[in-house]
Amino acid sequence: MKESEIKYFSNKKNQHKNKVKNSEKIVNLSKKLKSKNKKNISQVRKKNEISVKTKKKTKILAKNNQKQKNAIEKLDNENFKAKAIENNKKIEFRNLTKRRLGRMGVISIIYIWQLFDKNIDIKEIKTKYFELTIDQLKLLNFIKKNYSFLRKVINLQLKSNWNWERILPLIRSILLVGAAELFFVPSRIVFNEAVEITKIFSIAGDNEFCFVNAVLQKIYNYYEIKNLFRN
Repeated sequence: MKESEIKYFSNKKNQHKNKVKNSEKIVNLSKKLKSKNKKNISQVRKKNEISVKTKKKTKILAKNNQKQKNAIEKLDNENFKAKAIENNKKIEFRNLTKRRLGRMGVISIIYIWQLFDKNIDIKEIKTKYFELTIDQLKLLNFIKKNYSFLRKVINLQLKSNWNWERILPLIRSILLVGAAELFFVPSRIVFNEAVEITKIFSIAGDNEFCFVNAVLQKIYNYYEIKNLFRN
């Protein structure tokens, strides 16, 4: 072979080698780019996952904050209502008549004896509650003398699934006073006073006053049927 031909073929070989090298470089670069792209995609996915998680957390926190706000508002409303009820009761007590206060005093004394299941002791009442009026002492004395009868009459007006022990001591006391006063005071006044006093003593929302009114109405009818009212 001529020298020129040898050079030509050698140049061709070198060019081929260079092409191979370049192609390898391109392949390597493409691989690197692919790996980088994969990393970038995975990083983007992670960021998206983190952002989704943070969004969920922020939503949960927002909900919890809203719940707390609602709970606080409810408490504030309940406190406001409780204060309003308390203030109303204070106003009610200021505006009470002497006779109603007298009845409430008698009911309070009977309530203590009902609560501790003791008999009424008039002498003890006179020593402890010296501020009681003659009318209050008369009413207490009448209830003491006729306690068994009054209790029996009240029991007769109750439904079959109710009995004396199931009635709250405070309601028993109001019923005893009402049942006794029906002999001396017009029935309309007795019913009204018993209902209003029950409302004052009871917790807001309770309907004991309906029970008291119904029982006293029945007691009044019982007295009439038995001709127990004196002309």
